[in-house]
Amino acid sequence: MFDSYFQLGYVVAAHGLKGELKIKLDCDDPSYYKELESVFIDMDGVPVPFFIESMSISHEGKSLVKFEESNSREDAENLRGRAIYLPENMLPELNDDQFYYHQIIGYTAFDNQIPIGVIEDYYAETHTDILSVNSNGKEILIPVIDEFLIEVNHKEKFLRFNLPDGLVALYTDDAN
Repeated sequence: MFDSYFQLGYVVAAHGLKGELKIKLDCDDPSYYKELESVFIDMDGVPVPFFIESMSISHEGKSLVKFEESNSREDAENLRGRAIYLPENMLPELNDDQFYYHQIIGYTAFDNQIPIGVIEDYYAETHTDILSVNSNGKEILIPVIDEFLIEVNHKEKFLRFNLPDGLVALYTDDAN
């Protein structure tokens, strides 16, 4: 249902009594989205457009938004916790060695020349972004650090890392 969309963020809470919302934008440069006219909100699996009446964005990605369709605290409370989406064609262009996390789901992760497993998820709410890699049914957590990432290949769908000795073994050794 959301194949041609990317998750921009989510509604954190209602703010005030007139339908304003606190939202969190999950992106590197929230100011890129300051001129948005509308967003899509996941309403039980359906992307529903919401038109922006006003929006202020802080540099941390925390924002205050008033949708035309939200006029009371109750309206705003009904949106709490819901994901906010935009069409993928609104993403800024990236260089060949860059990626959006949603793009690399399904890519193979390598430690130098050794395949580790398939990237299944990511965690971007921590201090350091982390990839979740499935290695024969075991989850391996790989920090996304520039010094570790040595190659991004979108054509062949893999990421190559030079990971610290023992990192993969922490997750795959049967003794653990």
